[in-house]
Amino acid sequence: MTTVSASSWPPPRPRIRRAIAIPSSALSPLKEPARTLHAAFLARALAIFRVEEVLIYKEGGVPCKYLEKILTALEVPQYLRRYLVPLEETYRYLGLAPPLAVPSHQLRHEDLPFREGVVVRASRGVAEVDAGLDNLVVVEGSFSAGDRVTLKREGSRWVIADRDSLGVYWGYRVRSYGSLGEVLARSKGRYLIVFTSRRGEPLQRVADSLKRDAEAAGGLLLVYGTWDKGLQEIAEEEGLDLSAFSPYLVNVAVNQGTRTIRTEEAVLISLSLVNYLLP
Repeated sequence: MTTVSASSWPPPRPRIRRAIAIPSSALSPLKEPARTLHAAFLARALAIFRVEEVLIYKEGGVPCKYLEKILTALEVPQYLRRYLVPLEETYRYLGLAPPLAVPSHQLRHEDLPFREGVVVRASRGVAEVDAGLDNLVVVEGSFSAGDRVTLKREGSRWVIADRDSLGVYWGYRVRSYGSLGEVLARSKGRYLIVFTSRRGEPLQRVADSLKRDAEAAGGLLLVYGTWDKGLQEIAEEEGLDLSAFSPYLVNVAVNQGTRTIRTEEAVLISLSLVNYLLP
């Protein structure tokens, strides 16, 4: 296990925004508890490489709800799960998953000037927040019990903060869409879109132009198919022309030694390469 030094913690937000798009069917062949553990592997990869947005698109008739719920639950700090993660079958094996250990998942004794919390009581412009400390934190603002909030310490008190303005990598958000086409339409112009495929151009051949274009766009969206159905097949089923959204169709595992690569494995491989190109 590798531990970061105090000088590099907490990690900054990525200079180039990072997002991924994955199919709803990515984990559907698996049974529990394997499915939860594979979702945890995916969540750890997202956290390690500071992905801030996860877009799930409906594929193969599989609803997005499971993947959205389990990835969202894994992103919740453990001390807040009793408020935000209900007792239902979807989360039965959540306790087996390793913690993300991102800055928002602080332990009680840690002393960062930011914390995540949940409003436990609120009235007349004042809220009491459980932020995983010895005592509840009192903040000003109009909230409802159960609201999740980000706190920033100012002197001896805590105030409400915008997580996007912290300058620190704080975790990812999850959104679901009805199709691959919807994801691409909503992402074009916001990100440089990069499609991953074993039929694509080796990443090393396009690395320089991809880096240049990602920096110009200010954000990068990596798009994945499933272990048994490539992006071209999914696009064909939806009547999409991938080249209308991006010129980049890349292979991130040239000469792969396995017959197939699972979606969560492809995510880990490609994000490690992106982290090298765009630190």
